[in-house]
Amino acid sequence: MTRARLVGVALAALALLATAACSSDGQSPKPTNPFDSYVAMGDSSVAGPGISPTSPLGELCFRSANNWPTLLAKELGTKDLKDVSCSGSPSADMLYPKVASNGTPIAAQIDALSADTQLVTISIGGNDESTFTKMLVACLGGASASDSECASLADTKLKPILARTTDRIATTLEHIHYKAPQARIVMVGYLRLFPDAGGCAIPGLTDTRIESAAAVWEALDEAMRAGAERSDVEYVSMATASDGHVSCDGDQAWVTGLKNVPGDGALLHPNSAGMRAVAKAVADHLKR
Repeated sequence: MTRARLVGVALAALALLATAACSSDGQSPKPTNPFDSYVAMGDSSVAGPGISPTSPLGELCFRSANNWPTLLAKELGTKDLKDVSCSGSPSADMLYPKVASNGTPIAAQIDALSADTQLVTISIGGNDESTFTKMLVACLGGASASDSECASLADTKLKPILARTTDRIATTLEHIHYKAPQARIVMVGYLRLFPDAGGCAIPGLTDTRIESAAAVWEALDEAMRAGAERSDVEYVSMATASDGHVSCDGDQAWVTGLKNVPGDGALLHPNSAGMRAVAKAVADHLKR
């Protein structure tokens, strides 16, 4: 083959590649958003009870129209968000249907997934075996709370409960993998309620009780992380980010205290600022 013929063949090949890289109208094809199909699962830390306004489709679950999955979807430019998070949900609600207090059936959250789902976020664990409620009763709940009961929960009683919680989280995540095999799955931790070492003055609560309540949160965060790691799922902890934004940090708080502000979060739950903070943390994680 002559040199001229070789050059001609090479130029033709380059032209063919250039044509393949362009659409029929001469424009380069636009990349698809890897998070266009997004399903948000979880409990009240996701749903956002008490944050106005309530989603028209989420009244039974006290789901806010301004919770962090909604904010995250806007940040990511997601076209299809299915938010099935529901206040009060334990891990079991991810896999099994339930009935609301008014008798209305609520589907298993996993039913929102499909083979086409591209992103799944989930936060669960605090309602398994009523861990959150146990902490309220033993550490914060008036006459029934005491330093010794709170410490006992944090140091002894919680360990077997959280071991089982880790197992349930791992099982749930494995079911999600199976139902949405192409999805990127991200487990998201809870916002801190109390600092891990002093500096939080709450009328009626001793430093010992506050520190023990913080230890309960730490143990739960580790159980959630362990469940995610066992299932090879990414985990976004809000532990470090929450420093300086706990319930007793005034205007800087990302969670409500023992007295919530109407329209800005239920008692000891994320407020609007907290929802924005979680959305940002998850968005930053996904963009890495």
